[in-house]
Amino acid sequence: MSEQKAIAIFNTVVRSRHQANPPREFLTSAEAAGHVHDPLESFHVYGYGQCCCTSAEVIGLAQYLGLEARGRDISRHSVPEIFFADSWHLVDGSVMNYHVKPDGTLASVDEIHRAVAEWSKAHPESQ
Repeated sequence: MSEQKAIAIFNTVVRSRHQANPPREFLTSAEAAGHVHDPLESFHVYGYGQCCCTSAEVIGLAQYLGLEARGRDISRHSVPEIFFADSWHLVDGSVMNYHVKPDGTLASVDEIHRAVAEWSKAHPESQ
């Protein structure tokens, strides 16, 4: 059930926004340089933003639904993970993807990183 919620959050976010320089509002300096990170404001007023904005939207919707969520930074890109079924799961609305493992569950940032590192090690010719 929580995986279905995570995918529903992903679908809501990707259908409600475009990737572009984020709108800025006057906020305190501690609030992401004025980027709009409220999901409803982003969807209904602006409809665009960058990866930090989208991560905040996913996290906000997940927390609203009672799920634990966090932001991660990978290679100068912000992504969100949602915790359910005793593990973390990446649903990236910014570049519009999530990854399904062979067992049918959603992968985490760490699992994707490990898979890429293992593939790279097995295929040094592609480096």
